[in-house]
Amino acid sequence: MKCPNCNTEIEDRFCPKCGIENTGKKTTLGVILKDFVGSVFSLEKSFFNQFGILLKNPTRITKSYWQGFRRYYLSPARWFVISSFTLAISFTITKGEFFGISFFSTGNLNISSNLLVFLLFMPFIMISTWLTFIKKKNFSEIAVMTIYNSSLWVVIFSVISIPTTFLMENNHLPTFFQLLIPIMIFLIMYWNVRVFKLSKLKSFVHFLLNIGIFMGIIIITYFIFKLLGMIEIGE
Repeated sequence: MKCPNCNTEIEDRFCPKCGIENTGKKTTLGVILKDFVGSVFSLEKSFFNQFGILLKNPTRITKSYWQGFRRYYLSPARWFVISSFTLAISFTITKGEFFGISFFSTGNLNISSNLLVFLLFMPFIMISTWLTFIKKKNFSEIAVMTIYNSSLWVVIFSVISIPTTFLMENNHLPTFFQLLIPIMIFLIMYWNVRVFKLSKLKSFVHFLLNIGIFMGIIIITYFIFKLLGMIEIGE
């Protein structure tokens, strides 16, 4: 068999010249799905290992990307795809709700619209964090940091939202579990602050500043959408 890449004869699993792999597997639906999961989501030991690193030390992966070491860890784009996919599954199972809350009234319930509105929180956090640390990093660097940290907590809270939402619907849990949404946002902001390894006082001040700017952006955006009749908060 000849290598389709460099036209060299292949006798083993790998091409001796360019190193391309020949798995010898026929093209089936199972192979396609496996390749999709492996290449896009990389849900292997590397993903779970990096998940733990982000949870314990958010500085490590972010600074690695900032410094140009971008092949060892999953890219921010892949983390964004993983978190969006997990959130979409959560919305599908809970019929567009997140901890009992939907961003549209029941009559206009649309899972994709709820997902889009929810994902707007990420650029809002990017902007507020950038304005908070505008003298330290540029917007692109802040965007990378926010995607990593946001994706981590979106995955965690999306999974938690599934059983919690059903329990709330059956009146087994009080509605104060809806507070988990701002808690998730605060955790993302706190993880962003942790990347800079500031003193406790400076970390607290920057954290409060980030929240203040973020809330200002949310309030302004809400009233703009409200005036345009584009959004209605409903349960």
